Amino acid sequence: MTDISTEPTPETSRKGLILINTGPGKGKTTAALGTVSGPPETASAS
Repeated sequence: MTDISTEPTPETSRKGLILINTGPGKGKTTAALGTVSGPPETASAS
């Protein structure tokens, strides 16, 4: 008989994050696009 574990494993469990930008004025689209693209890469000093 096989033992089936009900505990989630790192391979099978996924977590998500939902951000909702609201409010009057400007900046909501800019904030959303910045969240998707991530922070800008820093130039290395050579």
